[in-house]
Amino acid sequence: MGPRCAAMVLSVLHPQVLFHLELRGAPERTWSSMRPSSLESTMKTCRSIKHACKLFSLVFSMVTFLYVVYFLVLDKYVSPGGFFKLTLLDNKSFSQALRTVSATGETIVKVKNTRTYAIGAYLDVRSRRVVRIIGITYRHEQAPLFCEYCFDGNETVPAEVEVHRDHFSFPYGTVDLLCKLRDHQTPQYVCVHEGKNLQNTFLKVHNTEQGDNPPSPFEYDFLVCTSALYGSYNNILQFVQAMEMYRILGVQKVVIYYTNSSSEFKKVLAHYIEQKFLDLVPWPITSFLNVSSGWLYLKDPGDLHYYGQTTALNDCIYRYMYKSRYIALHDLDELILPITHKNLPELVEHLQQMSPDANVFIFENHVFTTLFRNQSKESPAGWRSVPA
Repeated sequence: MGPRCAAMVLSVLHPQVLFHLELRGAPERTWSSMRPSSLESTMKTCRSIKHACKLFSLVFSMVTFLYVVYFLVLDKYVSPGGFFKLTLLDNKSFSQALRTVSATGETIVKVKNTRTYAIGAYLDVRSRRVVRIIGITYRHEQAPLFCEYCFDGNETVPAEVEVHRDHFSFPYGTVDLLCKLRDHQTPQYVCVHEGKNLQNTFLKVHNTEQGDNPPSPFEYDFLVCTSALYGSYNNILQFVQAMEMYRILGVQKVVIYYTNSSSEFKKVLAHYIEQKFLDLVPWPITSFLNVSSGWLYLKDPGDLHYYGQTTALNDCIYRYMYKSRYIALHDLDELILPITHKNLPELVEHLQQMSPDANVFIFENHVFTTLFRNQSKESPAGWRSVPA
């Protein structure tokens, strides 16, 4: 390949750059007028130039190959959406949002030799001083579990196991493991084991500072915990509509337990993460259990109900209970719409004044179908109680 070919390869990658090679030497002469010594010298010069050009072409071919490989690697592993953009080179919002949240480097930790999985550990001093571990367990066979602390020395206490009732008849269900503490004890880490084999897996205990000294005021007035994103979720229109409606209604933070989504959807997530409006908690539940995609065990069998929704929402409550004054739990296709108040904080504040002792407010849901069976102008019977 000659010099022109090498210049053409470079100009394909950089069309705005003009690259020229000029050969300068003796004045132009014809072959017939050259002496043998001059001819031999000229031939040597040509051979040298030819070798140099081959070397030049080889170098540029290697550079071109590495250039293409470099951008292919960046496109596949660096760009959140799978499409390389220079503006995303320094944008690590999506990967940072999925950083580990426990001392083990994982969000879900299997307790060795058991059918129990630990999710998050939280200091809870509301009624008594305990470390509350949110987890998942096999309901039909529960082995005794123990909590291991490290203060001046190791301290072991039995775990109280409280299985939630809303398991929807699935074999696995949400569980609270309660680990007792003595007065004023505040562990930084806790280990759960079945008594025989102390595993080297420690969960970081959250809320250790806020539990004894609740913040005033809270970081947020209103926060939304949504169900887990699973599969290759790609309903961008629905998601953006929900996020913008949350913002209009006064929500300050949205939390999603993230399993998986399409590459295009990751770019949308990165946008809201950059705006500090969205937090992602890693939720690799499908790596541990055969989760169901439905609500009814007989219709959609599996180990755990609906991608572990109940467990994720319970963990979200404790994870953010000292960061937000109010926390709402609902799906992306659900909205609480105030009728006489301009936003959700005002609505809940009004409800709190009406019921000062209430800790939970439940809102009646109405499903607006897109298929009208009633062809008359009259609204369907199920909609008649909806406020106008």
